Amino acid sequence: MSVRSEEHRSDCRAAGLLSYRYVGSELELFSAATNLKTCMASVLSRFIGGRGLEVGAGIGSNITYLHTALVREWTSLEPDGDFARRIEDRLAVGELPPSCRVIAGTIERINEAAQFEIILYIDVLEDIAEDAAELVRAGRHLAAEGNLIVLAPAHQFLFSPLTRR
Repeated sequence: MSVRSEEHRSDCRAAGLLSYRYVGSELELFSAATNLKTCMASVLSRFIGGRGLEVGAGIGSNITYLHTALVREWTSLEPDGDFARRIEDRLAVGELPPSCRVIAGTIERINEAAQFEIILYIDVLEDIAEDAAELVRAGRHLAAEGNLIVLAPAHQFLFSPLTRR
């Protein structure tokens, strides 16, 4: 996955993972948008179950809305190492379901044999420079009869600073 900003710097973490630094500040704001997230979850709930992958999971604010009893495993994939650690911290204190896990990195970090019944890109695909190639890579991980869901901001003013670059 290539991102659309030089400000997304890559560096080597202790685990040797490629990581990016997200430049936007809206994640905290949108984490408190409970009406929006509740509405999104009600629309998407019929598609969610089995093994799920949320690409660009940010600080994990969608998990509690989208993780249902039908989910066997939820993987949060987040290229920003600091955000991934925030999700890990929430897992450690029991704020998130035990069937969740986080991977710091991009879709290339997913085991090539891994298959998911649901793959979600929520307000993230527009930030990926090679978006078509990204969806091809995601498709390789989509189980038969699985669902690939992409949500994007409806208005330019909702795009992040990363997207506008």
